[in-house]
Amino acid sequence: MLEGDPTMLQGGSPLRRYGLSIGTTDPDLDRLAALAARMAELPRAAVALNDGRRAHHVGACLPGGSEDAALIHDDPVVPDLIARSPDAGIVMCRDLADDPSFARRPVHAVHGIRFVAAAPLYDADHVLIGALEVAGPEPHELDERARYALPPLARQVMANLELRRIAAAEARAIRALEKQNARLRAALDSERILKMEIDHRVKNSLQMVSSLLQMQGAQSTSGETRAALAAARGRVQAITSIHAALHRVSQMDRVFLPTFGNSLIEELRKGAPENVVLLPRMGAVDLETSQASALAILMNEFIANSLKYAFPDGRDGTVSLDIGCRGGRVRARFEDDGVGHDPAAPRGEGLGTRIMEAVAGQLGAELDFLASPRGTALAFEFPLGARA
Repeated sequence: MLEGDPTMLQGGSPLRRYGLSIGTTDPDLDRLAALAARMAELPRAAVALNDGRRAHHVGACLPGGSEDAALIHDDPVVPDLIARSPDAGIVMCRDLADDPSFARRPVHAVHGIRFVAAAPLYDADHVLIGALEVAGPEPHELDERARYALPPLARQVMANLELRRIAAAEARAIRALEKQNARLRAALDSERILKMEIDHRVKNSLQMVSSLLQMQGAQSTSGETRAALAAARGRVQAITSIHAALHRVSQMDRVFLPTFGNSLIEELRKGAPENVVLLPRMGAVDLETSQASALAILMNEFIANSLKYAFPDGRDGTVSLDIGCRGGRVRARFEDDGVGHDPAAPRGEGLGTRIMEAVAGQLGAELDFLASPRGTALAFEFPLGARA
């Protein structure tokens, strides 16, 4: 049963819903209208969609060039015919001139139509959206063949419209997605520019701090002070190298270890003597940037310590850094083949050691220093994904 005004289409404009345009017809619907006219043996047929008190002909077989071939009709009679018999497969008025409700309506008084029959078009929610109409200028009666043929043709029209509705909805969704993607691209571009500006300022600030430490060291008369300032400057330069490596390889909050680790080693090689080889072996691990930064500090401190103590008098040597992942834990082993030191000797408690222990604590790792006459090694592990 119909509810409310049968001429009102629920859910928005029918033309927009089905991807159709005002004042034009669709070739597929034109062919179905022509088939309906031929089956009914009448000169006029149309696929009409209701929009308030107006009918839009979106498929039509009409006399070309005449006024009654207009594709938009005000105050159509078919919705009122359907309202009289809402459950009927076909509605019909044999002669509009003899029906007081329709005799003065534009379809008869202006366009000269006297006979109208129609098969209603209902959407999936059983809401009336229009009709497949046939009409003629004289009183008429549909034969049995035409009565049998119109409802299946109306279902074919509805199937065509439903395909159009799906296509129109997909087109609207694609346009909305394209607009959203454009906004996201603009936001990403802005974020990338902002990140580049921040990185540039951080780099300049670190370089300024390094220069100030160098100037202060040059002016100091105390050897101990100069050594402390030089060590501080070395750590600032290491942070600069870490920042540069992260800037080159980070993707948002993730870092691919082989790319980052090798990039960092290239930066640290610039400050290493020619007699020492830095040998990284990095497993295919994705780290959070905070973990990568902490790991880089540990790498730098170990390398700096090895360069300072392990290879005296220009001795050749190698510092290797092995990092991999197994069972959800990152496992690292750093070692050099330098002079080493007595395993029984107490471990140093200088600033470098304290920095390494503090950073290891952020990773949830415990440092295991392995000393021998053939070199020094450091082993530790931490859970993958735990933020530093």
